[in-house]
Amino acid sequence: MDIDKAISFVRSNGDRLELARLKNVMNEGFDRKGILGGFTDLQNPDGGFPFGDRKGFPSCLSNTAQAVHTFLELDLSDSEPAVRALDFLIANQTDEGSWEENPQVMPLDPPFWDIPGDPGTTVWLTADITDILIRLGREDERIEMAVEFLKENQAPDGKLRGFIHPTWMAVAVFGKNGQDDERVWKDALAYLGTLEFGDWDASSIVWCLDCLRTGGADTGSGLWARLSERLKTLQLEDGSWRRSVVTTAGTITRLTQSGVGTDDAAVLRGVTWLEQSEEPVGMPGPRGKGNGSVFAPSCDPWMSCRP
Repeated sequence: MDIDKAISFVRSNGDRLELARLKNVMNEGFDRKGILGGFTDLQNPDGGFPFGDRKGFPSCLSNTAQAVHTFLELDLSDSEPAVRALDFLIANQTDEGSWEENPQVMPLDPPFWDIPGDPGTTVWLTADITDILIRLGREDERIEMAVEFLKENQAPDGKLRGFIHPTWMAVAVFGKNGQDDERVWKDALAYLGTLEFGDWDASSIVWCLDCLRTGGADTGSGLWARLSERLKTLQLEDGSWRRSVVTTAGTITRLTQSGVGTDDAAVLRGVTWLEQSEEPVGMPGPRGKGNGSVFAPSCDPWMSCRP
């Protein structure tokens, strides 16, 4: 099976951002100027990115955090829009160390996982933005404040308050913050190990796997094996995930980034489907063929992993 052939197919049909991601994974050059231009055009004067990727809408912490994740993925974290976005995130940390969503987005009918003032939203945003700061190599009191806030919101069973998602984010946060031997890290992992994944979608699983890997969890553990197997079971008979080029290409990329070999049977079946598919990638998001907006997370991992 020719992996490069499948990548070439996606490259010839993808939108600019998807192409950049695939080229970056393949260690190829991409249109950095064009990608940064798109971010700069959308970015608000305060450095944040607008709610719903809609130019001129109020800056939203969750959209801004996802933009910074993309900058990190594409090695663009030193670029001007990335620095401005990071400054926006830092400026909006509360005195207690958390991040609360911008109340100006409330009239815009935000999704249930991004409600300003909601404790569950605040916990996952704090975990996510703290993870960003640590991945960027930041070491200052802001991170310590955020870590303490997360500790205060961890239950005795290891789960963080609200959604399941901040618990797997906490594995990355606590592990990368040099706390892999502390109870908070072990308890978060232990809690995840008690869960069943029957209602988890592919995007939830690859997100969780990425955080486990980042936080130093054992890739040979039973938890890792169960998550990987669940991801493979979500593959359809035709080899795709959800019969979507975006979802299939993204899942293959994340599978291989998470340690699954390119000769794995599930990967090869997905590649075969990509080779035969005629669906254009299109623009990710509700206004296109994808599963999430260009910068904001897909709704899939929130709908499938509700508390």
